Amino acid sequence: AMSLTEIDLPEGLEEIGVAAFQSCTSLTELEIPASVVTIGEDAFYYCIGVSDVYFYATDFSGYSFEPFDAAEAFAGTEVTKLHILSGIDPSLLTGENGNDVYIWYVANPENVVNDIAV
Repeated sequence: AMSLTEIDLPEGLEEIGVAAFQSCTSLTELEIPASVVTIGEDAFYYCIGVSDVYFYATDFSGYSFEPFDAAEAFAGTEVTKLHILSGIDPSLLTGENGNDVYIWYVANPENVVNDIAV
């Protein structure tokens, strides 16, 4: 799995399991479909080649936020940008609006960009 350069997560997938892609060091970007509501701990741990994550979620009401703890799911990565759908408030993802929901593992709002066309 370390040489895996690309993964195709299908729409309809609801959960990415614990350590599912751990140490896939050749991955450079991830596209997480809107259907995913849970990402397990260390799912992308030490995927050091990943710099961009494209997150297609439109509704966060059904999320299981404890396992979707990006501080754990993306630990050991070099992610610099979280790309989200235009129209989604980045503060919903960073906790900047006072909630305790931190999908983005870097509490840095400028790293969350609304650049995916709806």
